Amino acid sequence: MNAVSTVTLVASLGGFLFGADIVLVALALPYMSRGGSDPVEGINTSLNQSLVVGVAKLMAVVGVFFGLTVANSYGRITALWSAAIGYMLGPATLSVAENMGEIMVGRVLIGVSIGMSAVVVPMYVAEMSSNVDRGKNVATYELLLACGTCFAAASDALLRPEWRKMMLVVIPFAVLLFLLSMFLLVESPRYLLEQDRKEDAKEVLKRLLLNKKVKDDDDEQFNSSLMRSYNVGERGGFSSSRNSHSSSNKGVSVSSYESYAMDQSISVQERKDAELERLAEIELNQIVRTLDQQNLGGGGGRGQSEEGNNNNMFEHAKRIVAKIKSLRSNANAFEATKILIALAAFNQLSGSTAVINYAPRLLAGGQGSQFDSVAHSTSFAISITITKLLGVAVGVYFVDCHSDDDEREEERTEEPPEGEEENKKFYGGRVSLLFYGGIAASLSLFFAAFGVVGHEYLVLIGLCLFTFFFSCSWAPVFWVLVSESFENEHKSAAITVCVASLFFFGAVADFYFLPFIEWNEGVALTFAGAIQLWGAIFAKRNLKETSGKSLKTISESYGLRST
Repeated sequence: MNAVSTVTLVASLGGFLFGADIVLVALALPYMSRGGSDPVEGINTSLNQSLVVGVAKLMAVVGVFFGLTVANSYGRITALWSAAIGYMLGPATLSVAENMGEIMVGRVLIGVSIGMSAVVVPMYVAEMSSNVDRGKNVATYELLLACGTCFAAASDALLRPEWRKMMLVVIPFAVLLFLLSMFLLVESPRYLLEQDRKEDAKEVLKRLLLNKKVKDDDDEQFNSSLMRSYNVGERGGFSSSRNSHSSSNKGVSVSSYESYAMDQSISVQERKDAELERLAEIELNQIVRTLDQQNLGGGGGRGQSEEGNNNNMFEHAKRIVAKIKSLRSNANAFEATKILIALAAFNQLSGSTAVINYAPRLLAGGQGSQFDSVAHSTSFAISITITKLLGVAVGVYFVDCHSDDDEREEERTEEPPEGEEENKKFYGGRVSLLFYGGIAASLSLFFAAFGVVGHEYLVLIGLCLFTFFFSCSWAPVFWVLVSESFENEHKSAAITVCVASLFFFGAVADFYFLPFIEWNEGVALTFAGAIQLWGAIFAKRNLKETSGKSLKTISESYGLRST
């Protein structure tokens, strides 16, 4: 595994814990409230159960702001292992809770950690990735989130109805995230430059660049050079494989070839090192220019130390608030922020996570249903979480797909011929996934709504289809868009607003969805399908394809749209 892949997988453990913690509690609710051998006091009503599920996302709004403050003050790595601490303490508190208040304490701790990891992981992974693989790397966060939901369903199958043990199964993964963050991950070059650690930032960039195409190209050139040199040796009489010279002459031939190959190897390695140094210096200078512009614009940056301690969290919190207020002054950032807030609303109000959280209730609520919400909760959860995992895997593959013309778009001076842009976008990318995936997801919800008055298995099929199509489109693409739609000058403030909006609308959905489906399940699913369809149309009309483009080009495209 290369350095970028290692960074991506370790950081994305935060997504795994997000998915596992959210779903575990939802699956455990029937065992907490059914009045069995180990019930929790005060959790029997649907209102309180909605509160238990939704409070985590509500506190995640606070976690987003707190996580970004820690990331800017002490670094991305510190923010990651800090989130891991909450992922350890929250489930531990839930496992010993005896009443509603103690349950809420555990959910608050988990919610803050969810918000921290949700904002830090995509930002950190995007800063460590190139334009070519940024989408896949950031979408890995959502892929591991889906793995977390599958793990939660499997834990329910093995441990039910021992819900206290279910709460503990995620703690080893939180410990793993804590240890790997502290001892394996390297700090972001951007943060290192903010701390005036230029040489450390260059070393990190060189480690990341070792995995890029230039290394493979040099290896190929090196091998070709050796072949050419060997052929020249044959024609010059060095090789004994095609003549009848003595064995001593043959030995001279082989040693001459090896000596020449060694000289060539040293020469190629020197060229590799020089090229690596040059590319690292170029990327370093680009980050420095961005930070200098940010500093001149009053956003902080490398000049922060003149105002006091660079690691002062209170100062960084004030700067984030100031940056949020300044978003209106930048047409690119403000337009992108508005669009992504709308996408966050469509993402969550369509019931994307609520469907998974309340899947047993959805299936048991149909007219004439023979399903038992508790007895069948495991099979329902496993079916839906597996389709979520498969869907995210498909989305991760297609999210970075684009035509070769996209790679040269920044060099174009003329508008492409009419119809060309639309044709190339059928191949994949962000916009196509949002549009076609959104339409398929909305149709799946309508099908599930029809199943309410038909047969309960139709509801299950519809929910699985919705989960698959949503997971291969809206689920990963939102995080990719958040990570790439803003230049560094406005990135921290915009990410804070967008991710906090996602969790806010997610909390709203968790609060209203359970009472809604208990009132009329068919109407609830139809309403969610209509929101998802509206979101697909909105994305098609308001977004431009960003796959393979630089952050600067993406940001400027929003400004062009606003004018």
